[in-house]
Amino acid sequence: MFICLLAWYDPVENLIGLTILYRMKKSKQTLIRVYTNESKCDLDSILETLSQNTEISGLTVFRGIAGFGPHHHLHTAHLLDLSTDLPLVIEFFHTAEGVDLMIEQIHELIEQAHIVNWEVNLSF
Repeated sequence: MFICLLAWYDPVENLIGLTILYRMKKSKQTLIRVYTNESKCDLDSILETLSQNTEISGLTVFRGIAGFGPHHHLHTAHLLDLSTDLPLVIEFFHTAEGVDLMIEQIHELIEQAHIVNWEVNLSF
């Protein structure tokens, strides 16, 4: 992010001011979203593997409270039930280069993963 402070004085109006100019850094990235279940993957090893990839600029894991897959078997989280087979969504930003290879690696790590991806403009 580029930040510039501009101090100014207007002698006619006898005003002093401060203007902050900033420009966010933008880059083209690919957003990769992986849908899976807790029972179909070892989340710790996946996160360890992905954290070592320098082309990933941010990652978040969402744990669902309910969901079903192609067999329509409903998985839910109840207060009294500590289910270990809830839906997971792993979402991260990756540089445009090497996305196909990254998706292949994820398929090797996660059994029956559903992966979607699309190009995004990332601002930070």
